Amino acid sequence: MKPRKPSSDYISKSKNAISVNETKTEVTIKGKDFSAKVSKFNGQLVSYEFHGTEQLASPLRPNFYRPPIDNDVRGASRKAFMASSKVWKGMHKHLAENTIVDFSQNDKSVKVNVGQTFKNEVKLEITYAFYTDGTATVKMVMDADKSLPNLIRYGVTMGVPDTYKNSSFYGRGPWENYLDRKLGAEVDEFTFKTDDLFYNYIQPQENANRSDVRWLKLFSTTNKSGMKITGVPEFGFSIWPYSTSNIEEAKHPYDLKRQGFYTLNLDLIQMGVGGTLSETLPKYLIHPGKFSFEFMLAPLVK
Repeated sequence: MKPRKPSSDYISKSKNAISVNETKTEVTIKGKDFSAKVSKFNGQLVSYEFHGTEQLASPLRPNFYRPPIDNDVRGASRKAFMASSKVWKGMHKHLAENTIVDFSQNDKSVKVNVGQTFKNEVKLEITYAFYTDGTATVKMVMDADKSLPNLIRYGVTMGVPDTYKNSSFYGRGPWENYLDRKLGAEVDEFTFKTDDLFYNYIQPQENANRSDVRWLKLFSTTNKSGMKITGVPEFGFSIWPYSTSNIEEAKHPYDLKRQGFYTLNLDLIQMGVGGTLSETLPKYLIHPGKFSFEFMLAPLVK
């Protein structure tokens, strides 16, 4: 399968107006049928609403961590995973402590630029572009010093409404697949009940990732509202009715407590899960360096 070239040159056909307002705490963007808010404290997208429906049950933020799998805590690569966890688990919080937010505007869009740093070791730039038709693009560029431990994942996480009971995607499936466990998964269009996209291991852990995804649609049972995520060009995703911390802390499936919304993870890349004598092979590790991840958000309204 040949990799597709990224294409983020989106042009809105809507002639509706778009406006932006800045306060001490946030930047607010408004269009005819949508609004969005970016926090000036941490650079997170804290609200994305269209046609009166809020799409974010929790903010969209950078994500570099996963609930450890068995091989992460008991496998041959456990020491390396522990070293990575110490640095990357809380990196989004460290970066948020040094945040600068500005914006620019033209007739068709508003761009909000977020700059974050951690010591002299990590530089992160996030660009949110909001268009007159309600479409938004998110681009996250990072430069991590090569002296740091390997990354666990590079992407974002957010909460989405639990009314989105149905999901469809075009990517590798139907079963879960990862960087080092995906050749047996075919690229096709798949439709699931959203709850069925979570795999209940005996001990809860990272699960149910789908790789090489071109687009993902989340929609309500009435099929009247929803959200579409489009890769620029591709991404991996998982969606869970539980929080990451709940999955990590749970010892048994009965320890899992539904949180009232879905956790949606979108990734450029996630380290392998092992399986070769429980060791993650070198080619499936994520060495620190430069990364760029981009995707689009758009309403699904009938």
